[in-house]
Amino acid sequence: MKMSLPRVVAVFLLAIALGAAFTFAYPSVDIDAGLATVIVLVALAVESLCAFIYRRVAKRG
Repeated sequence: MKMSLPRVVAVFLLAIALGAAFTFAYPSVDIDAGLATVIVLVALAVESLCAFIYRRVAKRG
């Protein structure tokens, strides 16, 4: 998968938003390296899914 600068920024911002939402939802849980990795992987998966859906819709015309 080719990662351009806008995609990297989108994943980074989405990971920050997911981390903030997780911290707000579970204030007693500390975000360690393992959980941060999972949050970044989820953000990458969501961004890839959105890009896939966008390409499918764009091809329809």
